[in-house]
Amino acid sequence: MGGSYSAWQRGADSIFSESKIDGPQGQQRMFLLRLRRLLWLRRSCVGQLEDSILKVLDRAIYSTYCDCIELEVDEEARQLLKQAV
Repeated sequence: MGGSYSAWQRGADSIFSESKIDGPQGQQRMFLLRLRRLLWLRRSCVGQLEDSILKVLDRAIYSTYCDCIELEVDEEARQLLKQAV
C-alpha cells in the first residue's frame, strides 16, 4: 500500500528536485503537493464537470496558491502554475 502512487504523486518529486538540497518540507511541501493535485484535477476534469464545480476548484487553487505565498514557496508554486497551462 505504501509503494502505490498516483500519477500526480509520482511526479511530485520533480518540483522539488530543482530546488535546493534542503527543499520544501513539512507544511511547505504539503501545500505544494496540494496545489499540484488541484491543478491536476482541474486539468483532468475540464469538460466533465459543471461550471459551478470548476469555479469552486479554481477558488481552491487560488487559496492554496495564496497559502504557498504565505509559506514562502511562491517560486515553486508559480512553476506549478506554469506547468499546468
